[in-house]
Amino acid sequence: MNKKLLFFASFILSNMLVFAQQPVEFVNPMIGTNGMGHTFPGACMPFGLVQLSPDTDTIPHNVNGAYQKNAYEYCAGYQYRDKTIVGFSHTHLSGTGHSDLGDILIMPTTGKLKLNPGRSTNPEEGYRSRFSHSTEKASPGYYEVMLENYGIKAQLTATQRVGIHKYTFPNKVDKHLILDLIHGIYNYDDKVLWASIRVENDTLLTGYRITNGWARTNYTYFAISFSQPIKDYGYKERNVVRYNGFWRRFHLNENFPEMAGRKIVAYFNFDMASESELTVKVALSGVSTEGALKNLEVETSGKDFDTLKKEAANQWNRELSCFEIEGNPNQKAMFYTSLYHTMINPSVYTDVDGLYRGLDNNIHRADSFTNYTIFSLWDTYRAEHPLLNLIAPSKNADMVESMIKHQQQSVHGMLPVWSLMGNENWCMSGYHAVSVLADAITKNTFSNAKGALEAMIKTSNVSYYDGIADYLRLGYVPFDKSATSASTTLEYAYDDWTIYQTALKAGNHEIAETYRKRALNYRNIFDPQIGYARPKYSNGSFKKDFDILQTYGEGFIEGNSLNFSFHVPHDVFGMIELMGGENIFVNKLDNLFTMHLPEKYYENNEDITKDCLVGGYVHGNEPSHHVPYLYAWTSQPWKTQYWIRDILNKMYKNEINGLGGNDDCGQMSAWYIFSVMGFYPVCPGTDQYVLGAPYLPYLKLNLPNGKIIEIKAHGVSDKKCYVKTLKWNGRTYDKMYITHNDLLQGGVWEFEMSASPNRHRGLLKEDKPYSLTNE
Repeated sequence: MNKKLLFFASFILSNMLVFAQQPVEFVNPMIGTNGMGHTFPGACMPFGLVQLSPDTDTIPHNVNGAYQKNAYEYCAGYQYRDKTIVGFSHTHLSGTGHSDLGDILIMPTTGKLKLNPGRSTNPEEGYRSRFSHSTEKASPGYYEVMLENYGIKAQLTATQRVGIHKYTFPNKVDKHLILDLIHGIYNYDDKVLWASIRVENDTLLTGYRITNGWARTNYTYFAISFSQPIKDYGYKERNVVRYNGFWRRFHLNENFPEMAGRKIVAYFNFDMASESELTVKVALSGVSTEGALKNLEVETSGKDFDTLKKEAANQWNRELSCFEIEGNPNQKAMFYTSLYHTMINPSVYTDVDGLYRGLDNNIHRADSFTNYTIFSLWDTYRAEHPLLNLIAPSKNADMVESMIKHQQQSVHGMLPVWSLMGNENWCMSGYHAVSVLADAITKNTFSNAKGALEAMIKTSNVSYYDGIADYLRLGYVPFDKSATSASTTLEYAYDDWTIYQTALKAGNHEIAETYRKRALNYRNIFDPQIGYARPKYSNGSFKKDFDILQTYGEGFIEGNSLNFSFHVPHDVFGMIELMGGENIFVNKLDNLFTMHLPEKYYENNEDITKDCLVGGYVHGNEPSHHVPYLYAWTSQPWKTQYWIRDILNKMYKNEINGLGGNDDCGQMSAWYIFSVMGFYPVCPGTDQYVLGAPYLPYLKLNLPNGKIIEIKAHGVSDKKCYVKTLKWNGRTYDKMYITHNDLLQGGVWEFEMSASPNRHRGLLKEDKPYSLTNE
């Protein structure tokens, strides 16, 4: 559900990163910063707490409760078409279709002091500034821009928990720094519950703010150090103060070291007659100002901006150099940018001393693991977490442990649905954390199958969560109880299959059998008359006047029956049978990719636009991501090879609007990485990846275990997109899947490509991927 990448010619070459093994010259954080995509161009570290990035407007989520439709465009705070920058805030979500954060906004200014951001149509009325893309530079861990109104050069870098700013001011002007604790993404009146700033000395601030947004109660503590002493300071409270107690004895608004309120904007003036540069370090913590101070000390003490910038670049180089590829400049730009985007979220949510704020709002210590947050699980269970199982298994194991801790701290006893800054925001459907746990256990990334199974069972039996009581009673979620009943039933059935798999691993066959039966509940909503999934009422009747193309009011979340009916990844052969057999199934797939979907079916849908579509197939939203690979279960598996390349060409381009949908915390990008390699985890929880075809002539993956995978596809092109033969370490390989253990052994995969399909490969029963029906 996201789009990203910047014009190759504009400034990628001026910001290339050089690796020891291979130059990764084309990483471009700005792909997808416009339109859909919802990515940001600023500085961050791999999986870091801080994402320090420019925000280009102040569009609120709502005004007096009325939703502002343009808010959706600012999920990441930045729009490429905008002409002004409001300031630089320290927390951003990458590629989401709903939003929050934008915490702790800083803006350097000169001249007359202004404490209001102003409007984009008249920036001079406030502290925002005009800017030009010609002065922007962006690379992993670094961002730079010239603030034209002030003649200030802004440079940003980051550690995991600290955002570092360097501002170069012009001479002989008054120099200010604005600290706006009202500003936020998806903001609204009274979103800030309380904010506080303490001036500890003339170069150090501490403080916090508490917000009520998508993260219901978000504590953001900070510690801010300045390289130059503060001359004087003050703040303005924009809220009407109903009670001030005996604080009234002080003149609070100027040079008073405690500033607090619900809508406060502070300013700090600097006397820099002999020094034009100001370095600002902003450390964050979800725990306390003491935690923020520790993060500041451990990660940045004694290091100047250039040192920290270099460390950030080196860290990104280490992370991204797990892959080496051959391809043209645009292909390299797209590949490494996609890989970069898979490493932004989830985010570390632990201080350097191991403390973190839990779901119960208590402070916990993470013993022997790093606690993470930002789990967009409806999206990321599909490919993002499986990719991390392959290229960063220890991090994914910590993420799984974080999910289990979330479940233990939950008053509902549930694994996360959508975890955000130590909160549960309940976005989307299903209980897909069970898939992430099952996949990690199946692939031996996480060993505590018994503990994981306990968390999964509790999660899947919370009767008051999204129709579960009816699902357990009827075998489906009824349409008269849930507007998304059909898709939720499909999602629960898959999730229950992952619990079945985990129970088998844990040796609990009684539980396994219970969940095996639940995994077949998808059958209960397939209408044999049409061969598609269709919502059912409590009385067992199907919804009348049903339109399989409509994305609203037909029982499916962010999709339609035409796409969502294929969401049976754990039992594809069973699904084929319900759809009427293989011939009909293949015809339905063919029609999906070649049909014309009239605009009326998506024109009012924020998450689905024309550029997300290939025929009626919706790549811009996650439920369809596995669908092109379903040909592998049929007698025409080569069609997967054709459609995957077509999707890669259409949905991933080295342009500002280069992504055919929101990136959704790395899911769109993870799909790209897998599909470029030539395989995809259709059913996380199995150990299998379904084969497509390589996109590039050469790719090398350096695995964490020290082994190397080489994928060779000499002569591959848009014309020669079909696999004629495949050899693994010199042996002919005709299966339509590979296993995780196959990959961990390393080796050489040699694809002979052809302009015409090989209609004889992968047709034997033993060549087909897993399906519950044929288990």
